[in-house]
Amino acid sequence: MEQNLDHARQVRLIGWKRIAAHLGCSERTARRWEREEGLPVRRQRHENRSTVYALPSDLDDWVVLRTANDVNSTKPRAPERLTRGWIPLTMSILVLSLVAAFATISFSPEHLATEVDNIHLSEDPVALDLYERGRLLWLQRGEAPNARAIKLLTQAVERDESFAEAWASLASAWLTYPTYTDEVSADRAIDEALLAADRAIQLDPTLAEPR
Repeated sequence: MEQNLDHARQVRLIGWKRIAAHLGCSERTARRWEREEGLPVRRQRHENRSTVYALPSDLDDWVVLRTANDVNSTKPRAPERLTRGWIPLTMSILVLSLVAAFATISFSPEHLATEVDNIHLSEDPVALDLYERGRLLWLQRGEAPNARAIKLLTQAVERDESFAEAWASLASAWLTYPTYTDEVSADRAIDEALLAADRAIQLDPTLAEPR
């Protein structure tokens, strides 16, 4: 009861602008965090529209939990058994091959900027929808989501060949796919990943993910 009263007394942060200001990020980043990382945003329904709002305590708790998860993810872990008979050495070779391939690409430090607000997403709403759904599927991991992600991201770049972010996500999806299945050879996955990553970098040299 006391917790409910505390929530009721809080000043609600109404609108993405105030929510983003509380988090110290852009509105676009706040929206992405809600979509991909479960940012606790609420909606009050009206007759013709809805109002987006959040409670400061909910946002603060989410930031603390997210920070703790980031710290834990950096701690060394014991080697895990890979599916389909893959061994850690095989995946190490795949990663090293990718790094070696991109080591030949010259770039300056300013190309490493990763500010989300500078991302130029597609103006094609269908391509954008395909990209967002494919990206979320890839983040779920697993054979079926990864395969579906590749299909949707491929459709996104077919609709908008200049969609750099979609090319970058497609490269990541191809790189992880052999981890979950033996239906696609490692050689083919690496080739597809390199092609997509190279295309992404050509379109937007500031992207860090495809490197």
